[in-house]
Amino acid sequence: LAKNFDFAIANTAVTWPAVIQLGNLIDVYWYIHEISLMHHLLDVQPGIKDAFLVAKKVWVGSAHAGEVIVPFRPDVSVLKYGVAPITELESVPGSPFQISLFGSYEPRKGQDIAVAAFASLPQKYRSKLRLNLFGRVLDENLYRIAALASRDIFEITLKTELSYEHYCGELIASDAVLVASLDDTLPFVSIDALGAGKVLLCTRTTGTSAYIENGVSGFIAEPEADAIADMLREVVDKADMLKKIGTAGRQVFDEQFSVEAFKTAFFEACKLAQYSPK
Repeated sequence: LAKNFDFAIANTAVTWPAVIQLGNLIDVYWYIHEISLMHHLLDVQPGIKDAFLVAKKVWVGSAHAGEVIVPFRPDVSVLKYGVAPITELESVPGSPFQISLFGSYEPRKGQDIAVAAFASLPQKYRSKLRLNLFGRVLDENLYRIAALASRDIFEITLKTELSYEHYCGELIASDAVLVASLDDTLPFVSIDALGAGKVLLCTRTTGTSAYIENGVSGFIAEPEADAIADMLREVVDKADMLKKIGTAGRQVFDEQFSVEAFKTAFFEACKLAQYSPK
């Protein structure tokens, strides 16, 4: 089947056997999105290293993800994601300021760190904020830790998995999106936040941080409770600037993460300029 095509794209790290299988038949482009999983695969499936030699080109979703790949494929390229914006409505921050964290409950998503950061805020700051967490429970222990730590803090609400429709509704109802991840290539929720004009608060270990400017088009903090708490205080202190910051974030989305931007980057990356996107 593969011989009938000009090239193939192997999507995600776990498709490495297909890269090896097809790489000697046709050109194979390998699109990798994972960081911690890639570290794990390199440890338990050493044959994956051969795939880096066979692939015509290796792409990653962000420079953060590329750091894992460089030792095996120095010419790895970043191919950012492109999505349609969830809403075109102008976002006007409300009071109290609604912050949402979307993501499965697991250690690398940092819900425990986010709750600890929020809990450490002086009441004069905390009273102006609301933190709402949503996600599938993949780690029961982490969920219990977050639930216990937030039990007596009425400004924090823990909820579980959402349908996509409800996710969109909650995103639109939010004033900001917090990504507290310890390790995240380029989470779609961060891109959705920018596209909806929401204020993006993210850790430096989130790939999206490379595209926003702290205090200008979003906020960036180290993946630590104290640093995230400082970021939340800055959000409160800059309340009169938040609408402008959300608008600047939307400009980042248009320039970096729109469907058109992805199309252009994709065809250029494939060296298929003669196949112009329609």
